[in-house]
Amino acid sequence: MVLHSLNSCQDRAFERMHPLFLFVFFFIIMLLTMFSSHPLFLGISFTMSVIYLFFYCEKSVAIRNMKLAIGMICLVSIGNVLLTHNGSTVFIYLNHNALTLEALLRGLDLGTVIATEILWMMSANQLIHMDHVLYLFGRILPTTSLTCSMILRYLPLLQTRQTMISDAATACGRKTKNTLFVRAAEEIREFSILLSWSLEASIDTGDSMEARGYRLPGRTNYSKYHWKKKDIVLFIFLVSLGTMVGIILLSSEFSIYFYPRIILPAMHWKSYICLMGLIVYLCIPFYVELSWQLLWNRIDGGRIS
Repeated sequence: MVLHSLNSCQDRAFERMHPLFLFVFFFIIMLLTMFSSHPLFLGISFTMSVIYLFFYCEKSVAIRNMKLAIGMICLVSIGNVLLTHNGSTVFIYLNHNALTLEALLRGLDLGTVIATEILWMMSANQLIHMDHVLYLFGRILPTTSLTCSMILRYLPLLQTRQTMISDAATACGRKTKNTLFVRAAEEIREFSILLSWSLEASIDTGDSMEARGYRLPGRTNYSKYHWKKKDIVLFIFLVSLGTMVGIILLSSEFSIYFYPRIILPAMHWKSYICLMGLIVYLCIPFYVELSWQLLWNRIDGGRIS
């Protein structure tokens, strides 16, 4: 019930955190997932990425990305079986090439890593916006950060404009004819309209930037993001916990071998600490959301009383 109410809120608490906090959170978990091959570690990361995908994204977007992730896992698994013939457990020989269980599991492992990275990137795309990128890298790499932020903005903007142009052409009756040449001419016409619209908008953007003093010496940047004491404490905890998990992950405690046969490392106390630390790390956004919701309910209850 609480999660449903949080997901229905347009103003998400974790999105209100400092941009550096958001960037470091997703950077650490994506880095840890990239260098992990242990099935328990990947399973936890993949499960939490799916939960956050449905929590922060619309249902249709989440389902579409889940299909992409599952397709990526299947594609990498099948491709690794067909291209890699190492392993001692042979299923069948295809054109004198062995198809092995170890190659299948290794492909499943690699596919899960790629799919998990995609899902985390989708969640990060919902929370990290253009103004976050400008704040983080505007002073260090002003031109690069501005270019990246404009690209992130214009990709969905072009898609929206294309949909508007196509709907307008359909309403005018231009897409009723099914002749190949007529459809091709209409597509070229719509692309020309989209290109003209984008060029005009870019000129307006340039004029607006010039009027606001872009690249003038002594120009200051406004920032609405400020650190609070609670945010600093939580950020230190985030970095410390992620560093601890990363150190244990890179040690021999989580080294897994697929060839010539699968060798899983024995679970020790360090392994359990690493997995528990990962779970706690991935629950930080839920903690932020719940604490914000409880605070809001307490303030709202005080106003009603």
